[in-house]
Amino acid sequence: LPAPVLQPEPEVTLGTSNTISWDPIAGDIEYYAECAEDANFASIVYNSDWIPETSCEFSGLELGKRYWYSVKARNAAGTESGWSNVEFSLQCSLSDAVDIVLNKECVKNENLKNVLLNKIYEALEMIDEVLYKDALNKLQNDILQKTNGCAQTGVPDKNDWIITCEEQGKVYPLVIETIEHVKGLME
Repeated sequence: LPAPVLQPEPEVTLGTSNTISWDPIAGDIEYYAECAEDANFASIVYNSDWIPETSCEFSGLELGKRYWYSVKARNAAGTESGWSNVEFSLQCSLSDAVDIVLNKECVKNENLKNVLLNKIYEALEMIDEVLYKDALNKLQNDILQKTNGCAQTGVPDKNDWIITCEEQGKVYPLVIETIEHVKGLME
């Protein structure tokens, strides 16, 4: 039985949960996924038990911690595969994620990275204070507008503070994910 192939993980994952996924194996197959605090899987934090799905969400993860993931398969006869490739990701807040992934050489001027981070801190404080409408407004009409040129037109626009599409491609999805999270909180 071949080992499953775990999909690549991003460098950072927002929040305290992470969904991993893998390519399906043909046949009547179940999967067993693990989440560990170390690359050798000596400290397993969570496992999925045997599941038929090709994805698994691990929740209750700690911000600021890196987690490693792997999965194995089992067929109807009970034969198990070896473990998949190992992937890892750092759980963090939007501000920490942007601080980690955004290269300061890729903003219009070096002060703008800190200004952008301050705007993100403000939005996160609004979320903490249950000011969801204000946070959503800040995220959509202020922060997003400085990071979305490449997503809209394929090139940075004059309002963008991040001047390369490669760097925008790291930050923009994190902002969108946070916007979707706030919308979910408002429901």
